[in-house]
Amino acid sequence: MLALAWTPNTPANLSKRLGCLGGFAFCQGAAIGPLISVALQLSPAALVTAFAATAAVFVSFSLSALVTKRSCQNPANPNSATAPEASHMRIPASFASGKSLKHLPCPALPSATDVFQPLFTTPRCCRSFMYLGGYLASAMMAMLVLRLSGWIFGASALAYSVELYGGLLVFSAYILYDTQLIVERASAGEMDFTQHALLLFTDLFAVFVRILIIMLKRSEEDKRRERARERKRS
Repeated sequence: MLALAWTPNTPANLSKRLGCLGGFAFCQGAAIGPLISVALQLSPAALVTAFAATAAVFVSFSLSALVTKRSCQNPANPNSATAPEASHMRIPASFASGKSLKHLPCPALPSATDVFQPLFTTPRCCRSFMYLGGYLASAMMAMLVLRLSGWIFGASALAYSVELYGGLLVFSAYILYDTQLIVERASAGEMDFTQHALLLFTDLFAVFVRILIIMLKRSEEDKRRERARERKRS
């Protein structure tokens, strides 16, 4: 991942960057190999359900981010799409036609508001989910602190549940944010598709792992309930 970030995005480095992306995906897949093995032994249906749920979350959130319209608003007037035109910038008709300006009144000098207002009323283009970046970064930092505290002071069931379900919510929201971020970067001319693929792959991988763990936990709880019922019957 760091090698991909540090390798310049040039045509000569394309094969190297694709190799870094493939190596990162291979290492991530090898890391969850034991989890997949446990899922195949305990409940193969949970693995299929987790994959289908991850695909549904990814497709729905990505489409929601893609169909969001890109709006340009004026900070001084939110209902306006462009900045208001300054009246002192208009050219008099007599001056444009070449007529004499001898009898024309002297125009008033523009005020400070007329000069500086256009600097603060330029159109601002944004998407509806771009504001999530700061909140998601704060949530990731909070989960990191929670995990570090669990390593130092011992993890609890509540902290584990908060990290599991909170991480699922955060990375699902990251699909919205990263999709719109990729669209904005592409609109600005940044066509680094390897880095964009890495962002979406990281989100997809994190969502899949958490959904799979949740499904395995529920499957194990169902099996325990069935065992308890069988014991009561016997």
